Amino acid sequence: MRRSLLRARAMCPQGFLAPLMGAGYLLATIEGISRAMEGERTAALTVWGEARGEDEAGRRAVAWVLRTRLDTGRWGSTLDAVCKAKWQFSCWNANDPNRAKMEALPEDDPVYVECLRVVREVMASPSNDDPTNGATHYFAVPMWAVDKTPVLTHGRHWFFNTVR
Repeated sequence: MRRSLLRARAMCPQGFLAPLMGAGYLLATIEGISRAMEGERTAALTVWGEARGEDEAGRRAVAWVLRTRLDTGRWGSTLDAVCKAKWQFSCWNANDPNRAKMEALPEDDPVYVECLRVVREVMASPSNDDPTNGATHYFAVPMWAVDKTPVLTHGRHWFFNTVR
């Protein structure tokens, strides 16, 4: 397959076979498209794993964190690398129950399809459309704490006295 790609030629409008800017360019283009598609898929799975219970705005915000991290280059130079950077998105941790769910997810799952659409839109949007104002991190407040007010915050801990 690789050899045939290296010898690939494109048809000119006149019908003659002509090199498409060199075989290396064609192969690099095909590999680049494949990496980009895999990155979109990984990003959509990440949004699904992290925010499938959120509305579209919540999923979009997570996608913007992925985009901002990609733009900075600090977490990787591809969407795949950003999403799978060690200990960054819990859905990719080996011991996270979401990991197995993501890996078994059919590509026609309606929420996954929406996540893929959101990722594509975010990646194609100008940076001034970012509703997170360049956020690179987020955390999910546990459902039991959503309407509670902490009586103390210390370090990374929040303390509550009204939880029943």
